[in-house]
Amino acid sequence: MSDTNIHPTAIVSPEAEIGGSVQIGPYAIVERDVIIGDDCQIEAHAQILSGTRVGSASQIGRASIIGGDPQSLAFDRRMRTYVEIGAENVIREHVTIHRATVEDGATRLGDRNFLMVGSHIGHDANVGDANVIANAVLLAGHVELGNHTYLGGASVFHQFLRIGDHCMVQGNGRFSKDIPHFTTAIGFNQLAGINSIGLRRAGIALAERQDVKHLYHILFVANRNVSLGVDMACQRQPWGESARRLLEFCNRMTKRGICSHQRGSNRKSDSLDTD
Repeated sequence: MSDTNIHPTAIVSPEAEIGGSVQIGPYAIVERDVIIGDDCQIEAHAQILSGTRVGSASQIGRASIIGGDPQSLAFDRRMRTYVEIGAENVIREHVTIHRATVEDGATRLGDRNFLMVGSHIGHDANVGDANVIANAVLLAGHVELGNHTYLGGASVFHQFLRIGDHCMVQGNGRFSKDIPHFTTAIGFNQLAGINSIGLRRAGIALAERQDVKHLYHILFVANRNVSLGVDMACQRQPWGESARRLLEFCNRMTKRGICSHQRGSNRKSDSLDTD
């Protein structure tokens, strides 16, 4: 524990594994069977509970609770389950992340995510890398979130749904259906087009963005259900890499179904790029 600084009021179990150069603030609690990687910062009043693993250079904000019991009436507290957090995450004040419900299972958070104040990740969720989860966002149990997606403040997500890569989700949105890769989601289970700005910032070339938008039109805009759109799109070959990923997402239909396009939208993102 070289260069590690633990405030004298913090309660740290001797059975916790603390890396080098870790800072643990006043009144923080670190329970047994916790692993904290090098260069982490655990701020005042944060609680890191048994079964939590935190990757290197991550920040756990004030009064956050990581590894709490899942909110499931069927959960047996004697089960050994986990929260696994990757490297370089910023987890701000009052965030809660619950451990999994299945024996030896884990709620997972990848690398370089930014979780803002009061956000919540439910049990068994699987969050990818480099996402921004704004204030008071609620992810229910078993949600799958991809990479490089922005979830607007106070948006809420039903259990078991999927959210793709490079999505932009409006604040205060309510979602009980899947949100495909590269889309902008608004309101209640609606899509408003492709996240053109996000794709451009990700370095995806113009031709590939146009390909994605063409596929989006086939799948969601052309007055047919998604299954028919998938069948039509599969007959058109070849699609570029990004469009293929969008098509594969929609072809792997789940019980939740997929958000539908907001009819009458005149958003610029619905048309093909010209820049």
